[in-house]
Parts: sequence; structure tokens; C-alpha cells
Amino acid sequence: TLSNQIQSLRNNLSNTTDERERIQINNEISELTSQRNELKNRLFSQVYEQRFSLRPIQRSLKDKSTVLYLNLFENSLYVTVLTRNSIKTHVDTLTVRDQNGLQKAVEKLTNRQTDLNLLYDIFDNHLNGRIPDATEHLIVVPDGIFYRIPMEILPVSKPSRSHSYGSAKYLVEKYSISYANSLSQIREFSRRSRQTDHEYAFLGFGLGTFQESVLARDRTLPDLPFAEREVRDIAAELTQARPRITFTGETVTEDRLRSLAGKSGILHIASHSEVSNENPLFSVIYMNKSDDEEQNRSDGYVYAYELFEMELLNELVVLSSCESGGGNYLQGSGVLGLSRAVQYAGAKSLMMNLWPVRDETARHITTRFYQHLNSGYAKDEALQKARLHYLNNVNSDPYLWGSFVIYGDVSPYIDTIPRKIQLFNLFAFLTLFAGFTFFWTMHCQKVEWERG
Repeated sequence: TLSNQIQSLRNNLSNTTDERERIQINNEISELTSQRNELKNRLFSQVYEQRFSLRPIQRSLKDKSTVLYLNLFENSLYVTVLTRNSIKTHVDTLTVRDQNGLQKAVEKLTNRQTDLNLLYDIFDNHLNGRIPDATEHLIVVPDGIFYRIPMEILPVSKPSRSHSYGSAKYLVEKYSISYANSLSQIREFSRRSRQTDHEYAFLGFGLGTFQESVLARDRTLPDLPFAEREVRDIAAELTQARPRITFTGETVTEDRLRSLAGKSGILHIASHSEVSNENPLFSVIYMNKSDDEEQNRSDGYVYAYELFEMELLNELVVLSSCESGGGNYLQGSGVLGLSRAVQYAGAKSLMMNLWPVRDETARHITTRFYQHLNSGYAKDEALQKARLHYLNNVNSDPYLWGSFVIYGDVSPYIDTIPRKIQLFNLFAFLTLFAGFTFFWTMHCQKVEWERG
């Protein structure tokens, strides 16, 4: 970065006594400083100019929704807090200690050694006191390393110890949280109408045993005993969505995914995957090869760039990526690339895990998620409730319950209003029928009495 270059030149300046060299270094420092100031001024002007263009986005927000728009620039983090009625931008200087703390927090998560003190520092430095009291739902637009840190796992008060997971209070307990790749995407959520003519309401692929010819980095993929059960359990929970179709075992082929993926309201894939952070479009989901040997395209590897060809017109895509032994942690580029690939392919929302989890954990959380989705909750609320159930009843370590995030439109998939209207109409009909029966019975008794 420019700041690093300037600091390097300053170090060189302090280490040289040659006058001509000092003059040259000073000139270079002046030039780089000028470039840095110009970029900062441009960034500030964009922020203030955006205040007018942000009004359509503000109008699209619900009363109790708040946007956290994060921008990393040089050694500063710009945190813009956006509601229907206000815009506030905070500038946080990131010291070397702050940057090391962010990196270390991520590394600890990667190594399954969640450090609550490091996570609390992130909350305290950048979010504490900035979220309006009336907020119930947060929409986070991350940047850089913040793509790798789900906001839900941040403690909202100082932990007693770095590993006191059970006694800590987390952001997920206060807000339902979703993510977007850009501010403009937030407005798109409110403008896109729901597609209701899908051939299937739910399409699930669960692969627990992998063909020997389908390898991950030249190694055989281990079994996932809970992956097939995951899609079957979900189909059983999602009673308000019909028709539902699931494929498990040998029936989970790349060809079948290609032919059916865009025809469902929800597409759920429980399998192994590997993420390419250097080239996210080459991230891969593992499936079985087709039985038809003439299908040359069906090699059992579904790459992210191939999603564009599938026309994913789904309301929700869920990538329940189970641990493949590589321990891959999604870098910022990987999250951004994968979520954009699914978005550009036409899907309205994507739920995925930022790091590998055990297939049993994935099954538990996703099944609960669909249970609440089936009850009419918004997608972010359904995920919040599923996490809280796991946190309070299974294991409170954020590494286990915090990996899933949801990008895009979070509106409910199950529309409970028509069912409520139907129930009301049924109740009204039964009431009228009971009243009519009562008065008819009384009338008949009166006629018989008068005759008698």
C-alpha cells in the first residue's frame, strides 16, 4: 500500500547520510503522500456524494433494519451506519496491533481455537455504541478480512475468559444478520418479485459416499454419513413446500444437477467442496460422474463458473459444505467470488458456511433452519433461531454454530398470510354454520311447541 511504501522510504531516509539520496527519498515521499491524500479526498467525496444516491436504498429498508457498510482503505476502516432516516460514517484508524488482532482472530477460528477476547475487541473497536437501539436486523456489507468474520459470533460484552463460550453474550442473540456484496444489491432485494412457477419447491442433493475416481487434490474423499440424512430430514420438515424431491447416494450426479438446478425454489447441496481463494470461479462441489460415458462434461466436479450455465432462478441456494480434510477456510475473495457467481446465475439468496464443519453439525443447524423457514420466518430469522438452538442446547463454541452466513434476499420462503386467511375464512364459516344450526334448531322447536 501507499502507506507502507511511505513508511519504507522514511526508514531508508533515517538510515542514510548521503545528502543527494536524502533529497531523492524526500521527493519520493512527497509524491507518494500527495497520491495518498488525493485517494483519500476521492474516497471522502464519494462517501458524501453517495449520501444523495443512498436515499433509494434507505427507502427500501424496513423500520428496524440497519446497514453496516464497511470499507477498508490503507490503515483505516470506514464504518457507515445506514437506516431509513440517518447516515453516519465513522473512521477507525487501524493500528498495527488492531490489524494483527484481526488476523489472529481469523487464524484462531481456522485452527478451531476461538478466542473470545480477540472477537470482542473487533466489536468494541468498530461496532460498540454505533448500532441504533431500535435495530432488529443487520445487513452487513463486508470488505477485506471482514468477509471472513461472521458478525454473529462477536461477543457484545467483555468475556470473563477467552474460551468462556457458554457465559458469553453474542451479537446473534440481539439481531438477525444477513450480508450483501454491495449497497446497490440491497435495493435490488426490495425490487425483485418472487418467482412462483418453479417445478419443484425443494430440490435436495445429499452425497455421503464418493466414487474412487472423483478425487480432491489427488486424495480419496472421506464419507459423510450425515449428508444424506440431512436432505431427507429437511424434506420431512419443509411440509409447507410442495413438491419436494431429494437425491442421495448414486443418484447424485452432475448431469442431474445441471438439468434440475434451476427448476426449484430451493436448491440444497450437502457434499464435499473445495474453495479456490486464488481463483474463486474454480471452487468445486464434488458429485458423482454420470452413468452415461458419452457425457464428457460430467466428470463429477461442479465448478463455480459452471453455475452461470445453469440459470439458477432459485429463491434460495444452500451450499452445506462438509469437511473434506483440507481444512480450507474461505478467504475474502472466495466468499465474494462464490456469492457473486450464485447471484449472477440468478439466485436471490445464498446460504453457505465460511469454514468446514462436521456433517453432523451441518445437519443439525440446516434442519433447524428449514424448520423455522417452514413456519414462515424470514431466512435471516430462521438461521438466527437455528444457531441459538445449537448454541443453547448443543455446543456454545462459535466455531461450531457460527460458520453459516446468508447473502441476499432474506424474505420468507413460506407465505403464511394466505394460510392465515384460509384459517380465518374456515373459522368464520364454522361460526356462521354453528349460528345457523342453532337458530334453525330453535325455530323448529318453537314451531313444534306452537303446534303442540
